[in-house]
Amino acid sequence: MGGENNCMTMNKLLETHFKASIAGINTAMPALVKAFNADNKTCDVKPVFKKKYSDNEIVEYPLLTDVPIVYPQTKKAIISYPLEVDDYVLLVFNQRSIDRFKQVGGIEEHKDNRICHLNDAVAFVGVYPLGQGEPAFSDGLEIKFGDMIVKLYENGKVEIKNNGIELISLLTDFMTAVSNITVATSIGTQPIINKAEVEALKAQIQGLKK
Repeated sequence: MGGENNCMTMNKLLETHFKASIAGINTAMPALVKAFNADNKTCDVKPVFKKKYSDNEIVEYPLLTDVPIVYPQTKKAIISYPLEVDDYVLLVFNQRSIDRFKQVGGIEEHKDNRICHLNDAVAFVGVYPLGQGEPAFSDGLEIKFGDMIVKLYENGKVEIKNNGIELISLLTDFMTAVSNITVATSIGTQPIINKAEVEALKAQIQGLKK
């Protein structure tokens, strides 16, 4: 009986140790932006979760500073946008320290034993609670920033709006005004010489309109 009790005690200790070790590994969690640095492409963030210890003490995670923002980018191109205070991001914690990587990149040998540490987070933009943030566009590709909206449809149609003004319609109206210009000549009022070309261009522009 004593041996069985000792075995159960050891199993319990191992289980407790294993759970504590797993609980200390950071994988991913949402966070709120508290500061944004466009030049460095980093942000300061506050994780939204709280941590509970074995003694039931509950504490907030600290403010994480200089967290790299994951933008779609290469050496020659980037799609970027500003972050505002209390925007949401998803933090992903790297398997090893990224201190040196953040400074110079490249392939490196790890100098410490950090694993999925709070200091090794990167921030993915776009995670929001259900029903919050901008709604998704289901009919094509939409790029929206403030009052500026660009919509691209699979059939080749385009919508470009700014403060409710639609660019394709505006261009069509402009081409109509150009086409209607007349010129006074010795034989009377005549349309512009290139009216046919203007009308053809106008038709092409109208063909883009949703």
